[in-house]
Amino acid sequence: MIRKLSWLLGAVLVATTAWAATRATYDDSYARDRAEIEDLQGRYLFALDWQDPELYASTFTEDGVLVWAGGTVNGRAAIVKEMQQAREADAKAHAAAA
Repeated sequence: MIRKLSWLLGAVLVATTAWAATRATYDDSYARDRAEIEDLQGRYLFALDWQDPELYASTFTEDGVLVWAGGTVNGRAAIVKEMQQAREADAKAHAAAA
């Protein structure tokens, strides 16, 4: 009896959760916001792949903060400089390995 009751309660919980998930509504700006976020993510990843410091920094606000393995960098101009230095260090490391 307890087992049947547990299954029934579980089924009700699953059904209620599924129903609630289908009831989600979004305002008119949801699609635009999502598209802008995906665009930003794409530009960020493209800049990393192509090692483009200026494009990479453009994905931050003017007063943006980059926290990474190399430290913390404040401001877009400083991020460009930091990424240029990281790019040069990477090139030297590859040249030494060759």
